[in-house]
Amino acid sequence: MICLAFDLATTTGWAVGDFSGPPDFGSELLGKSGTPHGARFTQALIMARDLISTYEPDFIACELAIAGGAAGGQERAQLAMGYRAAVHTAAFNAGLKPPVEIAVNSVRKFFLGSGAISGKRAKQMTIEYCFELGWEVEDDNQADALAVWCAAGNQKDLYRLPPKNSLFRKGSF
Repeated sequence: MICLAFDLATTTGWAVGDFSGPPDFGSELLGKSGTPHGARFTQALIMARDLISTYEPDFIACELAIAGGAAGGQERAQLAMGYRAAVHTAAFNAGLKPPVEIAVNSVRKFFLGSGAISGKRAKQMTIEYCFELGWEVEDDNQADALAVWCAAGNQKDLYRLPPKNSLFRKGSF
C-alpha cells in the first residue's frame, strides 16, 4: 500500500512509498514571501496532483495544520488552510479518500519517542534520525514529511519502527 505524505508549509516536504523499502522524498517551495495566496495554493495543487499521478498512492497523509498562536498569526493560518485545501482537492480529484491528518505531537511521539519535543530541537532530531535511517534529507521539510509517512504507516499497521533508542532501530532500512 503506497502512502504519499506531506509536511505542508511554504516549503512543503513530501515522502512516498509502499513501506517495503525506503520511500522517495523531496520538498518544493510554494512561493516566497509576498507571493499571492492564489499562486501558492495553485502551486500546492499542481504539486499534489503531479505526485499523485506519478506515484499512484493508495492514501495520503498530512501533518495536521497548526496555525493558532504561531508567529505570523492570520497569514500563517490562511496559508496552512489553503495548502490543506489544495491537497484535499487533489486527493478528491484523483478519487482518493480525504487525507489522513496526524497531529504534530503524535508524529513526534512515534518518530522521536516523545511528543513533548518542540521547535528547532525537534526538527534537528528528526533530521538526525532520518540520516540514521539512511535517508539523506536536504531540509527539515523532507525530514518532517518522512516522519509523517512513518507515523501514517504505523497508524494503518503497515510500518513499524523499534523504540527510538533501541539497538534494533538503527539500520531499519
